[in-house]
Amino acid sequence: MKQDQELMFREIAAAPRSSYLGSFLDELGHGQDSGWNGAERRKILRDETVKACLTQRFDAVISSPWDVQAGGESPADQDAADFVKEQLAGQSFDALTRKMLFGLLNGFAVAEIIWGVQDTRLVIEGIKVRAADRFRFAGDQLLLLTQDAPEGIVMPDRKFWVFAAQGTTDDVPHGTGLGAWLWWPVFFKRNVVSFWAEALERFGSPARVGKYGADAKPEEKDTLMKAARALGRDAAVVIPEGMQVELVEATRRAGGDYHAFCAYMDGLIAKIVLGQTATTEIGPWKGTADVHKSVRDEIVKSDADLLCESLNATIVRWLTQWNYPGAKVPKVWRNTAQAEDLDQVVGRMEKLSAMTGRRLSKEYVTRTFGGEWEEASDNTPPLAFAEGVTGLDEADEWEPLMAPSMNRIEAVARDTKDLEELRRRLGEIVEQADIEALVEDLSRRGFFTHLTGQAGQEIDG
Repeated sequence: MKQDQELMFREIAAAPRSSYLGSFLDELGHGQDSGWNGAERRKILRDETVKACLTQRFDAVISSPWDVQAGGESPADQDAADFVKEQLAGQSFDALTRKMLFGLLNGFAVAEIIWGVQDTRLVIEGIKVRAADRFRFAGDQLLLLTQDAPEGIVMPDRKFWVFAAQGTTDDVPHGTGLGAWLWWPVFFKRNVVSFWAEALERFGSPARVGKYGADAKPEEKDTLMKAARALGRDAAVVIPEGMQVELVEATRRAGGDYHAFCAYMDGLIAKIVLGQTATTEIGPWKGTADVHKSVRDEIVKSDADLLCESLNATIVRWLTQWNYPGAKVPKVWRNTAQAEDLDQVVGRMEKLSAMTGRRLSKEYVTRTFGGEWEEASDNTPPLAFAEGVTGLDEADEWEPLMAPSMNRIEAVARDTKDLEELRRRLGEIVEQADIEALVEDLSRRGFFTHLTGQAGQEIDG
């Protein structure tokens, strides 16, 4: 028991610097838990599409702000949350999260916690993410594989944080990682690329043909072949004078297209990692791209939630139970919600204001849109432009457009004494108003203003 306690305060799973255990563990056939070994995982990570897709998925999680919420309302609950947040922030939590997210690729990820004592508290002195292929499971026990103990050494409790991909049952400690599905597309793509490169070399440059006479000796033939090869790569041939060699080009239907095949494999990789392809490609359809992005965002939220749940069930719980007995365990979470489009917010607020007859408070406007706001004076135009920009607020140009509606409004205001009836009749005027001319004029002016501003000229009239 004392020996186990001593292990908690030092590193016990550090890989030897002189000889990495990866090849040794691969020879052992480790990988039976996840279906593939470390050597194959490292091959997959060399694929540029896998790298780009994983980076996109992981970065979306990392870029989400994180916080620690108290588990209750008592002072002890809040102190526990503050303490946990301080401990995680001291360990470069975003960098730690990125490394642990590779558990989605491997099937699981393992981080060793080096505990320490500060004053009267147990604290985190370091968190080291270890190579997943150096571990395996025996039931609920985590085993470390070493050269001296290839069958595995049981690791002490509350020493390692294990983040596992979700499986289909609870009969195994972790699910199948993305690598098991990525292996075939990457394998096919890697081999086809080598065929493609060979085809480009063979058919992308002219072949050298040397012709020798019928009485040429073998050494003369060899000399001619060397001379032909010296002009480029190995695509050279020597033939007797009078003979003919032709290159027959395969049709597309006979052999297919290397580029299309590799693009198809890239699409499969994107679907496996991101659930869609639009966020890795350039396409013309914004609506489809938005739908695809929402699919990726759902996957990102799932990743963040699962990682935080795993962290809350281990390190966060241990820190709380050791240092704040009786306090409710806080929760680490990441806010993956996308910021709302402010243009949509403005449009919604305008509609609500028109329907209710109310306007937004200054506090809400500042909180939602930011910036510094001042009270508008009576003579401040609704839209102020820089000096020299005129024309949009000149009454002589607006009057023809607004006069019909304004005349009706003035007439209704004179004839109506009841406020409710006035509001109803004004609504009818707005619904019946012909705004096409106004919209056309505003579009024309906006376009003119944009072009003039781009040209650096003052807008006059």
